[in-house]
Amino acid sequence: EAAANEAARTAHATAMAAANAIGDLRSSTEVFFRLCNEAPLRGNQHPYPAQYQRMFEPLDASTELPKPGDVFGIDAEFVALSAPEERVSKTTGRKERLRPSRLGLARVSVVRGSGARAGVCCIDDYVSAVEPVYDYLTSFSGILPGDLESNRSTKHLTTLKRTYVKLRYLVDRGCTLVGHGLKKDFAMLNLVVPTAQVRDTAVLYRLSDEAAAKEGLRPRILSLKFLASWLLGTGSRFQNANDPLGHDSIEDARVALSLYVVYRKLQEKGELEKTILDMYKWGKRFGFAPVELGSDGQPRVVATAGGGGGGGGGGVKLQ
Repeated sequence: EAAANEAARTAHATAMAAANAIGDLRSSTEVFFRLCNEAPLRGNQHPYPAQYQRMFEPLDASTELPKPGDVFGIDAEFVALSAPEERVSKTTGRKERLRPSRLGLARVSVVRGSGARAGVCCIDDYVSAVEPVYDYLTSFSGILPGDLESNRSTKHLTTLKRTYVKLRYLVDRGCTLVGHGLKKDFAMLNLVVPTAQVRDTAVLYRLSDEAAAKEGLRPRILSLKFLASWLLGTGSRFQNANDPLGHDSIEDARVALSLYVVYRKLQEKGELEKTILDMYKWGKRFGFAPVELGSDGQPRVVATAGGGGGGGGGGVKLQ
């Protein structure tokens, strides 16, 4: 009888655990869609509490419930929360950097990568600053003063915790995240993503150590801009790359998705290794700045505003 009672208690506990798990999953789904559709943070002194620039369309709970295998592009931007630690060398008299600036998450953009609405942004969170920002790093991040302040921001401002919960839900649902240089992004988010759910174009398009040694090349990480210009023909987009307002994390997430599509096509055609090798050979000879593709499909250096760049001719054929 004692054994039977224990078995009954065990069965009851198992059933309760299963019920709680189902309840937690349902609750997580409800929380996710509620967070995706909530209004941005606004301070009491904000001049326009009801107005902001919403650059995304949240997932539809009735038709876009995330499921295993769904693909999303992601890009994150950061600001500096402290100055880099430096000292003047006693031997050279020059400044030496001892420690880089401490970074804080500023923006996360997520773009649909599959389905009828592929390419449409579904999450574009600006993360509210909880301490003073030392440098907005605008030329790299696209973040402007006021974007992260509840009394001034015209963006979809939220908290780091809310952003984390939404991303954690996508990961737990088995979705695949595509981006460029995701290791740093995930570390800043404290987000652990199974390797099988990550497609990092910085890794996918990296020359193998074996191939690099054979060709006498250095297997450096290729920038998103360089890859996009070579594989997507977007070189002209980067002629004004120094424009401080020219950066857009939504666009970067879309570019990463497009690069992943190209990667799969090159794999299918058996042209991936040659394409990667061609890019590294070009970079060794001419540098890794964005290129333009001529009418013959050959790369050429993007001409600068002053007419420089050496790319005014018919391109340079790779040998």
